[in-house]
Amino acid sequence: MSRSAFLVDWNVTRATALADELRHDGWEVVIETEDGSRAYQETGIAPPGVLVIWLDAKPGHGMETAQSIHHRVATADVPIVFVCTEPSVTEKALELVPSGVVTDEAALRDILDGLG
Repeated sequence: MSRSAFLVDWNVTRATALADELRHDGWEVVIETEDGSRAYQETGIAPPGVLVIWLDAKPGHGMETAQSIHHRVATADVPIVFVCTEPSVTEKALELVPSGVVTDEAALRDILDGLG
């Protein structure tokens, strides 16, 4: 798997901080902080090694983005990591993308390092 990540987070500060950290460690990183549809388009052009979606601010939009990327043939095998601690949201996310992984902020980097 390539060490590339696509981050979907509506918190610009948080997404930028993680992107900078990952880039420092040799990752190629793209962030999308405004539009899940744009994330869908961009991941189709250049599928990432992993897709990370935060579900705290806009869970429905994040899950819709994940489901559309997961069901597209070109990106069906891209691992999807959901960052969320709300049980009802994580349950719904895993119904939509059963192969997804759910984590919290504290464990996210360990999961990414394991995938990369």
